[in-house]
Amino acid sequence: ERNCGCLPPDQAVTSVSFTGDGSRVLTATGFAHESRAPNAVLYDLAEAKVAVEVVLPSPPTFARVHPNGAEFLACFHQGPPVIYSISSAPSSRQVQASVCLPKDKEGSSHPPAWPVTANYLGDGDRVALGNASGEVEIVRNDLAFSVAMRRTAPIADSGAIKAIVENQARTLIALNIAGRSQQGFVRILQLVGGEGEGDRGAECASNVVGDFHDPACFAKGSSLGWVAFSWDNGHLLATSGAESKHHLSVWNLETQKLSCVLESSGLQPVWHAAWRPNRAALVTVNADGNCSVFGKKEKENWSCFAPGFRELEKNEEYVEQEDEFDASPAEQRTPAPPHSRDLVNILT
Repeated sequence: ERNCGCLPPDQAVTSVSFTGDGSRVLTATGFAHESRAPNAVLYDLAEAKVAVEVVLPSPPTFARVHPNGAEFLACFHQGPPVIYSISSAPSSRQVQASVCLPKDKEGSSHPPAWPVTANYLGDGDRVALGNASGEVEIVRNDLAFSVAMRRTAPIADSGAIKAIVENQARTLIALNIAGRSQQGFVRILQLVGGEGEGDRGAECASNVVGDFHDPACFAKGSSLGWVAFSWDNGHLLATSGAESKHHLSVWNLETQKLSCVLESSGLQPVWHAAWRPNRAALVTVNADGNCSVFGKKEKENWSCFAPGFRELEKNEEYVEQEDEFDASPAEQRTPAPPHSRDLVNILT
């Protein structure tokens, strides 16, 4: 544990993300104060110091550092996401995508496109975006923001896209969608095509894997909290959108059924959840600032140290054969030779 500095007490950190190698961490403050503008701070964990601090024009709804640490992506309540370069020549550029175009013209029945949420995909070479109309698009992280996946049709009876998360294998993305006339849900998309070396310029498509609903909150217009994939890519975790509940739902992605529910009446609502990349361990950040760690309950199995040993579910009657433990003539010991009385020199 190293102290890299602290923020003023009037600012609260709302987004935290690590670089690919874990050497740097980006924090973003989501609330402006009259004496201090919202900002994003990149900490160097090895040097235990602030590497870069960028003042943002307005409080961000979400911020994510690029895996290589050379830039970060920030989303706002109004306007398209912005990529800030934090290398030797700081600069910024707006993410150009069709889902970012406003739809608030007079006489239009469509809701406005803001806010737009975004996140890096893969090695940061692509950016996935979702708007308030339930539309999703993927663009390449280049100067022209060329299209990698066309703008999808609005998801039926859905509200805004709250978050976009990719799994460890980089084959699935989870869309956290707020409900409009129904409860919120998570939709899993499988990206198809456009991933090979020879098809880097080709567009990819998406297939719907399934929808997952919050079993603890059935209110219309609700949305789930934080969404995350398990370390082995086999399960999906979502925190409940209901207030004052520490309720974590875990679904099996293969069967698309609810595997288990982690909850505790003594814990606060969950703000954030993350799986350990290489082990079945889950960490949640609660509203009171404390962290809870969930681990797999291992069953003791001492028989694994005895080859050929068979475990019994219950006691069984065993009848010993008459000659089962009798020594055969071949196994009888031969008398040991008499000990030599020669002296042993222990000095040489």
